[in-house]
Amino acid sequence: MEKISLKFITACLALLFSSAVLAGAPQWNYIEGHYMTGDTSDDDSENTYGVRGSVAFDELFHAGLSYGMGENESDSGDFDIYDIRIGVHPEINENSDLVLELFYSNVDWDDDDNVDFYGVVFGVRSLWSDVFEFMVNATLAVEDESGDDDTSDEIYFTVGGRYLFSDVISVGVTLINQNPLLDDSDNTLTFDFRWGFGDI
Repeated sequence: MEKISLKFITACLALLFSSAVLAGAPQWNYIEGHYMTGDTSDDDSENTYGVRGSVAFDELFHAGLSYGMGENESDSGDFDIYDIRIGVHPEINENSDLVLELFYSNVDWDDDDNVDFYGVVFGVRSLWSDVFEFMVNATLAVEDESGDDDTSDEIYFTVGGRYLFSDVISVGVTLINQNPLLDDSDNTLTFDFRWGFGDI
């Protein structure tokens, strides 16, 4: 698959605001299970299973935690991924939220390699109808590998869709280009099953 282009992201944003059918705001309180897969820069396959949760508070803010465990088909072995983030989601219109998040992620390999990532996410979530949600964002991630004095940064893009069976149950598909958390995988796909709940 070709990498996601800026033109594609721009087209998605244009559709986001021109085609939306007002259907309420996106949900920020949920827990989900997910499966992520992708091919690394060395053409190895990596697969990750995990859980993720999000909680909204004070109407504007949200925080999230996730954990994933994965495997690489090469000698790199197994790994664990931990992620924590906090953000704001101001309303753009009745069915769309602007998203700004700060995050920290850690990838812990079985061979004792440890890689930290931290950065910022900027994007949009929108309900196009009563049953379909769309999201698009850009992420700036800084990579800091243990034992290495140098850091590197990378910008990557995410697009995704979600089908809502009800106010509680939904499934989603997300595409990320050049995902640095999975050894610079080209175009990783994530499939998830989500349970949403009301305000707490």
